[in-house]
Amino acid sequence: MKDQNKQRPEDVYQLLCDTLDKRKIRYDKSGTELLVKFEMAGKSMPIRILMMVDKERSLLKLLSPLPFAVPENKRLDMTLAVNALNNQLPEGNFDYEYASGRLCFRIASCFKDCEIAAAVPEYLLFLAGVVVDRFNDKLRMFSEGAVSLEQLLNGKDK
Repeated sequence: MKDQNKQRPEDVYQLLCDTLDKRKIRYDKSGTELLVKFEMAGKSMPIRILMMVDKERSLLKLLSPLPFAVPENKRLDMTLAVNALNNQLPEGNFDYEYASGRLCFRIASCFKDCEIAAAVPEYLLFLAGVVVDRFNDKLRMFSEGAVSLEQLLNGKDK
């Protein structure tokens, strides 16, 4: 591939910031780390978003940590639930740290040897908004024993 087809990490970061500016999303910016932090409104709770450019791996990454920790007595159940839930997702996944009980939605797009389109940050935001908003409250309720695994996976209320 020619170098002219490669996009610099700083250009991808600028594209990300331009996308957020167009959507009138207020964000905290850390230019040296190529990282932005912000919140989007969700149906039941705010959706926290961190988006960053990983220079070493040529990735535009989105992380959305959920605002609760799974109680110790439900952590094994949550391990099974997250595995089953991730198998249903078209893209992205929930990362789950058993020791802390923390969940985080993660999705990324690679720009190695190519140019990332302006629609890519929009798509990552859209998908994160849909997936996190659909499952954040259900995952919290599952961790509290308020919904079953079947209700979590099928999206049905108790």
